[in-house]
Amino acid sequence: MDEEDMMVGYHGTTRDSAKDIILTQSIDDSIGEEEWLGKGKYFYDRYTNALEYNIKKYNENKQINQPISYKNLTKNYAILETVIKCPKKDILNLDEIIMLSKFIWAWEKIYNKVKDNQVFKKINYRDGFIIDYMLNELPGCKYKVVIKTFDRITRNIQYKGKENIVFDKTRIIYEIKQRYICVKDKNVIGIIDENKNEYQKEYDDIRKLIKIVNKGEYYEI
Repeated sequence: MDEEDMMVGYHGTTRDSAKDIILTQSIDDSIGEEEWLGKGKYFYDRYTNALEYNIKKYNENKQINQPISYKNLTKNYAILETVIKCPKKDILNLDEIIMLSKFIWAWEKIYNKVKDNQVFKKINYRDGFIIDYMLNELPGCKYKVVIKTFDRITRNIQYKGKENIVFDKTRIIYEIKQRYICVKDKNVIGIIDENKNEYQKEYDDIRKLIKIVNKGEYYEI
């Protein structure tokens, strides 16, 4: 029997979408030429990243005429949770050096085939394009789940090097680690339900981080 990996995935979304997902037990694919890991159903491996995602989306949603607060956030957004079970051989974990080497090998092979493709030439970030091409076209690359941890860099880099206790001579401040789980095969997703834990403390901590990093400016990380 193939060794199986089991991981909990968290998905931040609007409360209306959450109701539909729970009812239908189906999440739409994220589709776009510049998706982080290509076409698929996206989850985080930590609920705090899903919470931060919800805060970000709340700030971007101009249709919500309510000030940002924990009460208003949880009224309008929800965090969904599921268990993802998949044979390890079917997981492309790009955090692992061997898998990463296979991906780089595939990138070199694919590049020569797609370098003249008009879509490929126009996009700014080619990772998702290459991953989807790899999974669809290369034999032996039929992965059901793709995983990668990204560093989200704060955009307020103008504070770097300034003489203050937060931003002076540090690499830590500018990185927020977020591990993405991109599911290509819906059959590895278990029952989807709402995670109904209280996140008030985590919400306060994330908002505090945003305020410190951005020096009180509008949300942007």
